[in-house]
Amino acid sequence: MKNKIDFSKLLQFFREKPPALPGDSIFNDKFCEILVAASSAEEASIWQLDSKNQLHPVNGTNFTFEEVRDVILNEGEGIGGAVVISRRTMVVSHALSDPRHDPQMDERIDFRTHSMISAPILFGDKLYGVVNILNHESGKAFPLEWEEKLSIAGILYAAALAAAGRLTLYDEPRIKDERKNTQFPIDKTVVVGASWAIQELLQLCVKAGRSDVPVLIRGETGTGKELAAERIHQASKRSGEFITINSAGLPETLLESELFGHVKGAFTGASKDKKGHFELADEGTLFLDEIGDMSLACQAKILRALQEKKISPVGSEKNITCDVRIIAATNRDLRKMMEEGSFRDDLFYRVCAIEVLMPPLRERPDDIPLLVNYFLKRAGAEGKKQNPAYQLPKISAEALEMLTRFGLEGFQRRCQN
Repeated sequence: MKNKIDFSKLLQFFREKPPALPGDSIFNDKFCEILVAASSAEEASIWQLDSKNQLHPVNGTNFTFEEVRDVILNEGEGIGGAVVISRRTMVVSHALSDPRHDPQMDERIDFRTHSMISAPILFGDKLYGVVNILNHESGKAFPLEWEEKLSIAGILYAAALAAAGRLTLYDEPRIKDERKNTQFPIDKTVVVGASWAIQELLQLCVKAGRSDVPVLIRGETGTGKELAAERIHQASKRSGEFITINSAGLPETLLESELFGHVKGAFTGASKDKKGHFELADEGTLFLDEIGDMSLACQAKILRALQEKKISPVGSEKNITCDVRIIAATNRDLRKMMEEGSFRDDLFYRVCAIEVLMPPLRERPDDIPLLVNYFLKRAGAEGKKQNPAYQLPKISAEALEMLTRFGLEGFQRRCQN
């Protein structure tokens, strides 16, 4: 039986002289120990952000740093990753059935998460990471008041770090040289959302990335199909680049040249040899956007390239071997197109080993405030680059409520139809 203490003991911990410099393992261990006793939890842990907005476990009551030093949660993935996006405390009552829960940490330390609360370690606008409590000793969900209490604990911990000058990014030798003090790197692929729909999508993207089979992403225009494709590529072990081509944006003759390349003199204007997207994506991923807009002739050439794993540049009889992972996307109904004869059956089954469905925003209206805040902060980061005195843009509560209500009404209309 654990020695239970009152929440006031946790508050007192931050008032007294610290046992070590805030952020050091001795300080963190004591903080987690008191947190477990106060909340009647089985475990508490601290995760810290790096320069890529990835979370790393740095302290916990049930693991050592060496056991988990290679465990990483990407921004938006898992409960902690969702907290990074939303900067709000999140409560999970049934983790095993919640698609937002990432089980990799459980698997690593032979632990099973049933319930948890994750809170941002936040000081002002500076996000350090997240603090978690897991599995209430009753076997049920944590008492409702612990959502607020853990939020307070996260703020107090962040304030202690700030006072000690330790409110910094995760710093390990392998990333020390690339540290950048920004919360929204412009070149980082971010799928924003804490809803069940988007978290389930992110989990599927990670699982798809761990395999090497072709993926078909379906969804309406603007749902983020290319972002999902990039996340799949990032989760893979492929060493090559992520290359994208929009099949709808090019005429058939030019599309063939873009895909397979051409040699000098192959056609008017071909003044030199040019590599195609297949060759550029060698050992990487080729994203074929709007594959449903390809002509049947171009579909046949794509199929041949996938079957033989070889391509022939326009105007050349030479074959080039390419090791390419295909991710295709469309906003059209390819199965209906197959019935009509406008899309090849054999190509469909070549590109659709795994199917990913992108949820439209109207089906996840809870993500609207997160998206608004994300884009405001991103715009602010750009403005700060140009002018350090730039004032970060804000949105009124009334405007945010209007956007959320508009999205919710759209979802309700869709459900009625």
